[in-house]
Amino acid sequence: MSAHPGARDRPEVRRLLDAARIAVDMDASLVTLHDGLEEVAVATSSRSALLRGAVGRRTPLTDTICGQVVAGRLPRWIPDAGADPIASVLPVTRAHGIGSYVGTPLHDDDGHVAGMLCCLSRAPDDRIGPDAPAVLESLASALSVALGLARRPAAAPEASPPVADASRGAPPSALEHHRAVLSLARGEDVDVLFEPVVDLATDRPLAFAAAFRAAACRGAAVGDVVGAHGLAGDVELACLHRALEHQGRQPPGTALAVAVSRSLLQRPGVVDLLLEHARSGLWVAVGHGAADDGATYERARRLREAGAVLAVDGAGTPSSGLVDALRLGPPLVSVCAPALDHAEDAGGADAQPDLVRALLAVTRSVGARLVVRDVTTAAQLEALRSLGVPLARGAAVGGPAPLPAA
Repeated sequence: MSAHPGARDRPEVRRLLDAARIAVDMDASLVTLHDGLEEVAVATSSRSALLRGAVGRRTPLTDTICGQVVAGRLPRWIPDAGADPIASVLPVTRAHGIGSYVGTPLHDDDGHVAGMLCCLSRAPDDRIGPDAPAVLESLASALSVALGLARRPAAAPEASPPVADASRGAPPSALEHHRAVLSLARGEDVDVLFEPVVDLATDRPLAFAAAFRAAACRGAAVGDVVGAHGLAGDVELACLHRALEHQGRQPPGTALAVAVSRSLLQRPGVVDLLLEHARSGLWVAVGHGAADDGATYERARRLREAGAVLAVDGAGTPSSGLVDALRLGPPLVSVCAPALDHAEDAGGADAQPDLVRALLAVTRSVGARLVVRDVTTAAQLEALRSLGVPLARGAAVGGPAPLPAA
């Protein structure tokens, strides 16, 4: 975190926050700066008690909507936070009663994300859509300068003809994103990175899970760039192809891990593509709800019979993957650390260990192992290790980074 001393108290910071809140007609606006694995609330503007006392507060990025947006696990606009399986369980969402959200990053002169400008309301708001973050981008650029993060506002994208008639009249940032999504759907401008999945008993990586960044959008997570452009399936398929190109390049004795949504698994040719790689050390994480869909269930079963190590993902809620686990009987069940952390906030200090022990008991009963992802701190890692969690992935154990040399 490197803001100019006293910058947060300048009148222009408050005016910019007022303008942001008014521009999207929401209850409050907030600017935060990143300091390691935490975000620090710098200044707020509010027409209600929302965010009262927030200034100066430090919060782990994993506990905040903004942190999940930067990590690519949430979009930059959320019309109903209570209905989102990830946003709804975050401690900050529940502590402040956040019903809807719009945010956009602050960048320094090198293009790195240094903080976030976000607007919040207590109630859900169906007016919020994919164009909302673009309204805040020029204000976020000005805040970067006012806070001493950047010496100049971010440059506007170069003028060029629209890619389709539907894009005419779109603001430059929206047009830039649209072009980036079209490029991603062709498999271009994708940086493929990997997170190790580590055996906590030996600290040895067993697999490397693919993650994707959009090179044309300052390395933002591909999921965040795609948003609601209508090409998510094409981009997911292109990214899968790019990830599978790395199979055989990972260190000896480790597997390549990829994630596929239910909709992608039902696309023609996708199962055959995965089956080609299944016997060469492939882990396949199938999206939550696979066991409820007969066609998806059958495809997942074929993958497992062909030798793929199958995983089901809890999609942010610890119990949501267990039905899939009981029906599919996969070797791995994945849950995210922020959802486990929420158990402690909701039920007291003993709630999280009790939940982890219950998840371990269920997964062991079906012959599976529990994987906790998004583990970002040493304290989280040691707590999971002490409870006997077998596998973990996230910043606390490494990555995302280029694949280590074989």
